Amino acid sequence: MRATLASRDQWIGNAPVLIIPDVWSYPYPRRGRPYGVPTSEPLASAEAMFGFQSVFDEPLRSTPGTPDARDASDRARTTRVTAWARAHMADADLEPLRSTIRNAVLNTDWEHARRSPSRLRGTYRVDLDADGVPHSWYFRTQPQLAYRWQAAELRRSTAQMLESPHITGYSLVGNAAASLSRVNVDRGDRMEQRTLVWLYAGDRPTTAGNDTVRVLHGQLEFILGGTPEGAWSALEPFATPLSVPDSMMLARLGRIGRGDKQPKLSLTLRLDARGDIRADTTFVRDGHRLRVQLVRVDTTTSRRLF
Repeated sequence: MRATLASRDQWIGNAPVLIIPDVWSYPYPRRGRPYGVPTSEPLASAEAMFGFQSVFDEPLRSTPGTPDARDASDRARTTRVTAWARAHMADADLEPLRSTIRNAVLNTDWEHARRSPSRLRGTYRVDLDADGVPHSWYFRTQPQLAYRWQAAELRRSTAQMLESPHITGYSLVGNAAASLSRVNVDRGDRMEQRTLVWLYAGDRPTTAGNDTVRVLHGQLEFILGGTPEGAWSALEPFATPLSVPDSMMLARLGRIGRGDKQPKLSLTLRLDARGDIRADTTFVRDGHRLRVQLVRVDTTTSRRLF
């Protein structure tokens, strides 16, 4: 374990106090595997972990500091992390170092990107043709970028990420509704968890020339209960099976029903010069044929809630 010696005024009597900042991650590697990383994937060695932490950790601050001081500290940390990764590229592509390095390097770019509304924001209609039976529903996003698209970032090696230290994509979050009139309902200061929708796009707003890119890799993820029930049989095969821990957690929360599943549909988003956004993809899985058409109706957004 690595620790920081507390200042003298924080000692207990004459006994020095050692502060271990990342106690949650010990012992390694038993508790060092990031969520979603398969157990078959090798982790970085303990020696590499401790070597990285020696440049990543900073002395414990006794005061919060000014925003400018924190920004300067973050930039300095990014510089150290980048230099370490370039010098230890093989280790830098192993988890959990891979994720930690990626977050440290991309955090500044992410904060910059999320200051402006997404060009994909708005109200969408989803048309489904499930085994020849049509269904339609709507969702409306909040205006701002919600989360980085972590799965898309993992397709790049650490070396590729360092050469282009910009986010690979992001998600917009909204709620599903059965009709356009229902999507206008103001839910107050909360989002309805059982009708959540995430629209992911390989949009990179901080890169040069991004506004001219008209074809984007995308993904539509949603809570099954927010969609027409008649389409559930065709949509269920696209839901990722839950792990045992997730199943236990949802069971305790009382959310383990059929409508709580989360299908994920890969799409190709096409933007034209007028601002129209469309996607049209057909899937065949488990004996079901599913055609998914996505159309942006307008750029109206829901109230920003986070």
